[in-house]
Amino acid sequence: MFLPPLYPLLLAPWISWLGVNLTSIRLFNVVLISGTAIALWHYTVRSGWFPSLLGRIMVVLLPLLGYGVSFTYRSARPDTLCALLAALALNAALLPN
Repeated sequence: MFLPPLYPLLLAPWISWLGVNLTSIRLFNVVLISGTAIALWHYTVRSGWFPSLLGRIMVVLLPLLGYGVSFTYRSARPDTLCALLAALALNAALLPN
């Protein structure tokens, strides 16, 4: 299994802080996916493409509630870090030049 190099670098301090058990490793992914939700919400507010509150909520929740994403943050896979980086890249695209 290939792990992106950033994932173990971020996971190592997390494990040293909370200990080595499956719950703490899964909690790391829950924190990452929560950061993704916050970054997506920030994107929907700043982009102006989603004027209604319901539209913003749907943009944040629909990708996160899919089976594939919920599987990754429950099974301690590094895909949640990729989702967070993609959401942060969306926010970076809105920065002025």
